[in-house]
Amino acid sequence: MGILFPLALAEIGLRLFWGGYYEKDAESRYQRDEILGWSPIPNFDGVHGGAEFKVRVRHDSNGMRGREVSPARVHDVSRVVFVGDSMTYGHAASDEEAFVGLLDSRDNGIETVNLGVGGFNTCQEFLRLKYYGFKYHPDLVVLDVFWNDIYWENLESPGPKFEVRDGKLVQLGFDLEDLNSELIFQREEEGREWRDRLYVYRLVSDSIKLLRAQFRDNFSRKFKEGSKEKDEKTWAIMEALLLEFKNICEENNTPLLVVLIPDQVEVETDKKVLGLPPQFSEIKPRLEKFLSENDIDFYSPLSDLKEDYLRIERPLYYNLNRHMTPDGNRALANAMEPVLRETLALE
Repeated sequence: MGILFPLALAEIGLRLFWGGYYEKDAESRYQRDEILGWSPIPNFDGVHGGAEFKVRVRHDSNGMRGREVSPARVHDVSRVVFVGDSMTYGHAASDEEAFVGLLDSRDNGIETVNLGVGGFNTCQEFLRLKYYGFKYHPDLVVLDVFWNDIYWENLESPGPKFEVRDGKLVQLGFDLEDLNSELIFQREEEGREWRDRLYVYRLVSDSIKLLRAQFRDNFSRKFKEGSKEKDEKTWAIMEALLLEFKNICEENNTPLLVVLIPDQVEVETDKKVLGLPPQFSEIKPRLEKFLSENDIDFYSPLSDLKEDYLRIERPLYYNLNRHMTPDGNRALANAMEPVLRETLALE
């Protein structure tokens, strides 16, 4: 009994004062999808939270993040479809704070459609654009690329993938029933083991995982052995997919703009960030070289974000979550707006 009473007090205290850390969506924001692996649930409206943020998330009737957007053109403005992963979706931002939503809310002649989905690899992003994006008749497609598309998601993430065989992209099959990642489909409390329902246990468990991450950068180590083979495979997939994005946009008479989303370590250079592959410094130059050689328009907001970070003296990224704060989303929207207007030839 001596240990049970303080543990009970700790459990009550955590639930009262730090419950946001373990607050999960009332139901998962995502559903299984036969084409994409998973996709946003239409008409979802709920709270998504973590240790550093708590935000309201809404999907429209077609499963797009933010306000309702009809596939039919109803406004006399330029329409931009954004494709990407959780950075585009706005994982740690409310609808109004996410940079895609910010661009849509401004009086700038631009209407946005957010096709971003958390955890997506570039293969899934291509399929989402192919099957859903052009239904919105966009004037411009923006593909947001983050480095982990290359060094994690295109090889290791669940869901559909491609590989290159004899110089051609081949889509690999996946078992929809076996797709059960808690990172995507968050479990309800009643589906957990009894100990996992205790905030005290989860706090200790998560703290141990965090400490291990500080001393063992497993992600970086994973790519040190056999990295040459992984490099060749993942870059072949990425480059082939970028060409497919270019081709499908040309077939639909729609310009393509690739945006290279910076990592926290590139912007907030005064902070130490773990979890980077040893090839990290080579990614952006190689991407820019490939895009230039293949006449694919691209834009890097890195210098604008660094300038904003130094000016406002507040973080643009969350430290644990590594997604953008409201300030980061605002800085990215400010940087992208004139580029979009120039690309769309808006006065």
